[in-house]
Amino acid sequence: MKKLVSSLSRLNYSIVILFLVFSISNSCTKTVIDESGFVPAQGPSEFSVIIQSRFNPAEIKISAGNIVTWTNEGSSIESITSDDGLIDGIVGTNETYSFKFTSAGTYIYHSRIHPNLIGKVVVDY
Repeated sequence: MKKLVSSLSRLNYSIVILFLVFSISNSCTKTVIDESGFVPAQGPSEFSVIIQSRFNPAEIKISAGNIVTWTNEGSSIESITSDDGLIDGIVGTNETYSFKFTSAGTYIYHSRIHPNLIGKVVVDY
């Protein structure tokens, strides 16, 4: 009888541990990247782009009124300059630049320091 109670106790502990593991893993969020490399933005109104030898993500889709913050994690100064001249910011290493998009449209931007760095912000209504 003692062995049966001990086995049931171990079984109960195992079930509790499995439940906790599954609960924790289901509460984690995953970033889904489709085949084009598009990474959906997270959060309701503020979105991040990391600069580290490229803009990551290279394309972001947001709503009008949202803020995009670029963070330079690279080793050199970069600029965020839109082709239409609306956005024009300089960010040093470990610095940020933020811009609030108030109008719908597609905004192509690049770095004046490294012109091969190109990104896009698509703003809907």
